[in-house]
Amino acid sequence: MHMHHPATAAVLLAALPALADPIATDTFATGADKSVFVPTGEASGVLNFLFEFAPLQSDDPADPLAGAQGPCWGLGKMAAGITAGDGYCDFADPSGDHAVMHWSMEPTVEVRGAWQFVGGTGKWAHAVGGGYFFDTTPDDGAPVTHFVGRVEFE
Repeated sequence: MHMHHPATAAVLLAALPALADPIATDTFATGADKSVFVPTGEASGVLNFLFEFAPLQSDDPADPLAGAQGPCWGLGKMAAGITAGDGYCDFADPSGDHAVMHWSMEPTVEVRGAWQFVGGTGKWAHAVGGGYFFDTTPDDGAPVTHFVGRVEFE
């Protein structure tokens, strides 16, 4: 085993880009579901996901995703009622910068999974972080998607 000198480690760490403190994000939105389902059997098929989200809302006005809106799209497969898939979201924030996220849906009958930032423009170009998403259905029957996680800006 080769041991590096502590001063070498300090120099290497100092050369890494500094990240700001993580910022919590906890947003929710409704949207237009324009997905297409192609049946391939009993409770089975393939999906072309497309959701056009209205502006994301948050109880925290400082939430960096609050007010962002745009599409999420992807592909999925349903087998015996269990759906899995993945895709991307392109959310334009109120200043016009775009946050691009990759999402992956857990194989389940519920809508839930994980997301992570993969790029964007402006302040989102070097954002890192991610979290989880899930849907709830209030009494009015319109599904609400929640995005919960953390973001750090370089």
